[in-house]
Amino acid sequence: RVASVVLSTLALLASSSVALDDAADAAAPSPAVNPGPSADAAGGFPTTTDVNLMRWISEKGGAFAGVGVYSFVASSDDSDVADDARFGSRAMYAKEVEVPNGAEVFRLPSSAVMIAPSEAAGSVCLNRLASLDPEWALAAMILRERSARHASPHAAFIDAMYAHPPRSARVGKMPRGSDADAALRETRAGDVLAGWRDDYARGWLALDTLCVRKRPTEFPAEYFNPRAFEEALAMVHAASVRFPVDDLFRDDEGRQSQSRDGQNQKGAESRDKSKSKTSRLAAALVPIAHLMPHDPRGTAPCVTVHEDGATLVVKAAAGAPGTELACNRAPRATKTKSQNQKSGQTAGRMTDAEALARFGTVGPGLNRGDRLALSLPTDSLLPGGDSPGGDSSSGAVAELRRRMIDGCGNPAEYAFARDGPTRELTCAVRVATATEAEILELAARHGGADGGADSGADTSKYGSVFARMVSEDSEAAALASLYETAAAILDAYPTSDAEDEAILRRGLAGEDEGAVGGAVGGAV
Repeated sequence: RVASVVLSTLALLASSSVALDDAADAAAPSPAVNPGPSADAAGGFPTTTDVNLMRWISEKGGAFAGVGVYSFVASSDDSDVADDARFGSRAMYAKEVEVPNGAEVFRLPSSAVMIAPSEAAGSVCLNRLASLDPEWALAAMILRERSARHASPHAAFIDAMYAHPPRSARVGKMPRGSDADAALRETRAGDVLAGWRDDYARGWLALDTLCVRKRPTEFPAEYFNPRAFEEALAMVHAASVRFPVDDLFRDDEGRQSQSRDGQNQKGAESRDKSKSKTSRLAAALVPIAHLMPHDPRGTAPCVTVHEDGATLVVKAAAGAPGTELACNRAPRATKTKSQNQKSGQTAGRMTDAEALARFGTVGPGLNRGDRLALSLPTDSLLPGGDSPGGDSSSGAVAELRRRMIDGCGNPAEYAFARDGPTRELTCAVRVATATEAEILELAARHGGADGGADSGADTSKYGSVFARMVSEDSEAAALASLYETAAAILDAYPTSDAEDEAILRRGLAGEDEGAVGGAVGGAV
């Protein structure tokens, strides 16, 4: 499928009968006349749906920053059926200048955005559903807005979502039994994909139990059924964004209250625990952002919440003039600079396995956030604690070792990253491979008289202790353990990198050059 921007869009904007100043031009396109009810069926641009969407955005207070233009993608693949041609038929394109990383594309009041959980979710059961998974609730909100038809305050946006869904919103993007499915079988990427496949079944069971069965009038079967929910959830997976709930509606009084709460927390350990939990992530469908594909090279999150807590800002990854604009769809990561400075918002992390499962493809370029998560078998690495044959001294050493591993950091960070094993994984493996004598010596040196065995002792210091090698012998054992693990993971894949490249070359050898270029451009 070859994507081409229809340049007549720009001419249409320039010839619009609406008097546009610079700000209004940035918020375009605004076609001069309503194209009529037949335009959607005829496949023209702009269609009635396009016009209604832009009018709705303007009425809601949305504003384009002037770096991109809303246009459509024409397919030259005659094999596309009419229904499939809907997917990816709308996009945002850079104008005649290069778009820098993190550039603002669009902003809109959060009151106009579908967010879960939120007061706008309305039904109590939908917010209960959001407590299980906000994306399930967001999919249910889509169905509710569809059932309301023109009475929905989001009718124009919902109509546009269904008329021109994002290309990655297809149901069953990588079906069971496909070649891609077979290639990923028994790999960690395959495990992630399997979990995502079952997400809609779990979500529908929760929605059906909490809402549909209890309130059939409010949730009619015509709109709330397994097939409709799967389609809506596919759109949410492809087009939604995530950000902390607490970022929204932060008025001055609320910020002062949060500041007082933070000052009243006792101890560094309690502060660390509260930060590790952070606030729950909300899921949101933000117009314009819903069209932008994932690009892990983006330095800013796709959508951030403005300091006023009531405005959502869409930011793009870097883009050349005339190219399709993308954004980093990974949830944002917040790094606090200091107690008296504002927190900096940077793009979070989404692995290629997660992107493949969510979007059906990975983002372009090098994903520096890619990683392979590991689980450390703590019980088998720490013998002597509860085993019948373990003596008291072995049990004491095992408990010390366990507490030292706790000090290495969040187990969710145990992973092989682009640059090698993470700091947390390296620390934990060093603890696990250190000798009993080394553990006792380090505990005595850094834990005081009790060796740090007291349940109230601070263990976070061990993260810095094991940032350096314990001894040459223990370091050799730790590196050998990491090497053997990496080798076992690579050996589990059915093909090597060289074989994958050969398969790709054979598969593309007979294809039309233009079609191949379009396919590769859409897949990498």
